[in-house]
Amino acid sequence: MSRSVSEILVVLMVLACVAVTIQSLVPFALGLAFGAGILWFWRHLRDRQQLNRQSEVDHLAQIDTAFYQLIQQNQGRVTLLDFSLKARLPAETAKEYLERRAKEFNADFDVTQQGNILYCFETVKLLTKQDTDQNDFDDRLLDRSLLNLQPLNQTELADRLQVSPNTISRRKFAPDFPEWSRCKDPDGVTWDYSSADKRFHGS
Repeated sequence: MSRSVSEILVVLMVLACVAVTIQSLVPFALGLAFGAGILWFWRHLRDRQQLNRQSEVDHLAQIDTAFYQLIQQNQGRVTLLDFSLKARLPAETAKEYLERRAKEFNADFDVTQQGNILYCFETVKLLTKQDTDQNDFDDRLLDRSLLNLQPLNQTELADRLQVSPNTISRRKFAPDFPEWSRCKDPDGVTWDYSSADKRFHGS
């Protein structure tokens, strides 16, 4: 009987030691699990932030691409509606973008016959011209020299430059009118206003 009691006591002591050991390991295990959870959450948050930043960069790149494509296609002239459709942006966001670009490139403004604001990015237009192939540039110079330019009245020149007649009337006496008209002209022709015959002469 005493031997059975001794065996029971030994078993109880072993169980007690195991219980104490487990109890002492519980805080460590909980701390380890908590630390692992924090590390996983931090890595997940970092990866998500990097993904969001990359997505934002890609989105801005797509908007810039749409902007420069319109600049090249329309010879520096962009309307809010065209850009909004091209870049797939809400009107307000597209307007903020064009306003910022207009300040960066010192853009001019005009009004179409439909009453829409026209952004005229002359600086960007000149830059895109400089990026074209030199052979194409020489061809344009040759074509311009072969043009049979006739004096134009204010309405005819406005149609050629795709601006309103009021814009021509407002600018024709400005010192930079020849350079401005050259940037607007589809063939790069420079136009001067003559008070003698009240017509515009190209060169």
